[in-house]
Amino acid sequence: MPVSRRYVLGNSVRIPKVNPGEAILVGRYNKDTPKAAIIAPEDLDALEESQMLLTRIEQALEIHADSLTLKAHALEETPNESSITDPEAIVAALGL
Repeated sequence: MPVSRRYVLGNSVRIPKVNPGEAILVGRYNKDTPKAAIIAPEDLDALEESQMLLTRIEQALEIHADSLTLKAHALEETPNESSITDPEAIVAALGL
């Protein structure tokens, strides 16, 4: 999901200097629940570029899993005494 940008004039807030590669977490009373994060503009650009590239890769690969694929992966992850290697046993296990 793209990040929307909202500009705030510097004289309406007090923001500490932030260095590239650093994130400043801003909270009110509890350090465990930040309300905002301040990052350098070039880091924001890099994050947005990474998100765009991941979206393009996902679209290019057109990753889709049908029910048969999901069933095969579930069977593969199920602990067994031995792996199923016989083609007829695989067909039977997948219900084909």
